[in-house]
Amino acid sequence: MRILLKLIVGLMVFIGLLIGMSLLPPIANPAIKYANQRLLSSDHYLALSVYRYYANFGNANAINNLGVAYYRGLGVKRDKEHAVKFFQRATDKGSIQGRYNLVLTMENRFKTDKSIVEKQIKLLEANVAAGDIHSHVLYARRLYFVNRDEFVPNRE
Repeated sequence: MRILLKLIVGLMVFIGLLIGMSLLPPIANPAIKYANQRLLSSDHYLALSVYRYYANFGNANAINNLGVAYYRGLGVKRDKEHAVKFFQRATDKGSIQGRYNLVLTMENRFKTDKSIVEKQIKLLEANVAAGDIHSHVLYARRLYFVNRDEFVPNRE
């Protein structure tokens, strides 16, 4: 009787572990790196499948990479609006690349509306604080054509 009870309890623990493991998000970095390689070698279907899988688990890199695929038309129809939605989702998850790409998709002309420039500068400031060098360069470009004192408080 004791052996049967131990067997049943052990089986229940094993089933619980299987269920629990299937609910946890898998480790994404190696798979996303592999998908990036596949995307560069024109295997778009595999790369997009991996990105979609991990995006469902909320992985910011996968969400950002889906945005890049839609923005460039890699394996999907080119759709800037859809790409911006992915970049915004990645930004909401805290992705530095997502914020950078979101800024790149915004209007970037000499007579750009002041509210758009303010939003770009605010997004870039978060990346600059995180030490992203590409954002430093883009931040300097945005500030070059505006009255810096309007957007950036005096930092002495």
